[in-house]
Amino acid sequence: NAAISACQKGGEQEKALHLFGMMMQRKVDWDTITYNAAISACEKGCVWEKAVQLFSAMVLSEVVLDAITFNAAISACEKAGKWKESLRFLEIMAQAAVQQDTITFSTMISAFEKCSEWEKTLQVLSNMRRIKVGFDRFTFNSAISSCEKSCAWEKAFHLFGVMMAESKVEPNTVGFNAAISACGKRHDWEEALELFSVMVRDRVECTTITCNAMISACEKRGAWEKSLHIFSLMIQNELEFDVITFNAVISACGKGGEWEKAFHMFGLLAEKEV
Repeated sequence: NAAISACQKGGEQEKALHLFGMMMQRKVDWDTITYNAAISACEKGCVWEKAVQLFSAMVLSEVVLDAITFNAAISACEKAGKWKESLRFLEIMAQAAVQQDTITFSTMISAFEKCSEWEKTLQVLSNMRRIKVGFDRFTFNSAISSCEKSCAWEKAFHLFGVMMAESKVEPNTVGFNAAISACGKRHDWEEALELFSVMVRDRVECTTITCNAMISACEKRGAWEKSLHIFSLMIQNELEFDVITFNAVISACGKGGEWEKAFHMFGLLAEKEV
């Protein structure tokens, strides 16, 4: 068990599964800890089908299932984009009366985020509130991103507000990026700018994704001066530019009638070979 767990935690998933296979061949007794380590190795190695097989073997062998078992199996399916399989494990978990925790629900939300199932994301949040399971940063980030990617921008912004005002969870770069992007897509560049100001004030790391979301928000309202200001901040902070950056700035300048500036940015794009 210790060797399998060490391999799993050290990123040596194949070795962990090899050791598990050796135990089975030699008919060495295995328990919940053994299986949990092996399923976790599958989860980290992105082999969800093997994780499902091991889970089924636990059931057939009447090995005790615990929260770690279910969370690892749910996570393995989530990473493979198999949200229906993740949901099935969640249902089995409830039937087995195994306590669902923050990790369980956060992983489910992440699964729904990858498949743009934002309504199911909100259902999970509702269930967490109902049974009084706490939210963490990962929970909020996944939920906000799920709504933002599914064009449920009002919901995304509302969730970010809940995280800021009602919970003790402080938003990080991922949460801010999703909220700023949601503001931009609903053409609310002033709210996006306010969120960006909070990031700067609270010294939350700003990335290329952050600035691109801000520039895109400004572009949609033709706020070319703000777009150029964000662009200059990227230069000052030595952030990388990409095609999205230049396209948004050029478009903002074009919408603002600043054709010379737009042409200048196009020249920079060609010069930097982005």
